[in-house]
Amino acid sequence: PLLALPAPRGDAEAAERPNILFVFTDDHATHAIGAYGSIHAALDPTPNIDRLAREGMLFRNSFCTNSICGPSRAVIQTGKHSHRNGFRDNGDRFNGDQVTFPKLLQAAGYDTALFGKWHLGTLTRDVKDSNRGGRPQHADHYAPPWERGFDTCFSTEAKVPTTDPMVDPVSGGPYGTRYWTGPGQVATEGLEGDDARVIIDRVLPFVDEAVQQQRPFLAVVWFHGPHLPLVSV
Repeated sequence: PLLALPAPRGDAEAAERPNILFVFTDDHATHAIGAYGSIHAALDPTPNIDRLAREGMLFRNSFCTNSICGPSRAVIQTGKHSHRNGFRDNGDRFNGDQVTFPKLLQAAGYDTALFGKWHLGTLTRDVKDSNRGGRPQHADHYAPPWERGFDTCFSTEAKVPTTDPMVDPVSGGPYGTRYWTGPGQVATEGLEGDDARVIIDRVLPFVDEAVQQQRPFLAVVWFHGPHLPLVSV
């Protein structure tokens, strides 16, 4: 259906487009969510997710075609199995020439944004960053969100600690990754505390501005948790 979306003609038509907020938690098993009958609900409740389930819809017969971090995201982006989209393992590079749903929405006049974990390629060619960024042997892995259908970006290449995301929880020094907002652009403020809050602090202004301007938006929010390293507050 997205292929049939024409670009909106004027503010009135744009305002009628459905806004899309796509939230994705990392390495989060179904049986760890209260709404799906988690046996640990009393010890590890998920009240906000459960509320979304009560007010929305539960899918009880859906399957992830590839549960690994990066490949699962490539499947979501393209709607193709890993052997078709070419991203089978975390060390692969995401082919940006493929049709993805953010590209389709961008072409249809949506404001598109990616917040949180990317893990579909590196975000820098020049600076040593995260798992592969800035390393000569991975020079061809440069595949940032701003070249993959997203107008706005606040993302890391891969995992970060769930508290104080830029700080190594063991050594107390830099964790070795950054939040990138564009080519050569790094966020330097408001990066302390809970990583989910750090992300949401960027999501809300984007959503508010799109609503005020009556522009349809796609906000892809890919949290790092509960993937390791888990750091309690």
